[in-house]
Amino acid sequence: MSIDVAEIYGDFSGELTARAKLIVHSTGRVAGTIRYGKLIVAEGASSPGDVQRLDANNEPAPARKSGAASEPPPLFRRPERADNRG
Repeated sequence: MSIDVAEIYGDFSGELTARAKLIVHSTGRVAGTIRYGKLIVAEGASSPGDVQRLDANNEPAPARKSGAASEPPPLFRRPERADNRG
């Protein structure tokens, strides 16, 4: 199934492509092969299976290489302090 915007409130299993946006509500469960442009997942939702973001051409985005460079930046970073010891 291919659609622009999908909102999941219950169980969905199979192939789904949400070209613009996939919203999985807290009662939602998606399984299977899932592709999305933008993803919004409420706390409590479940998404086992193959879930991937689409690139600009509505194709699955290429997998990231493993290693430090592929990890997302931290959400919070402590400011560095200068050592004021003489």
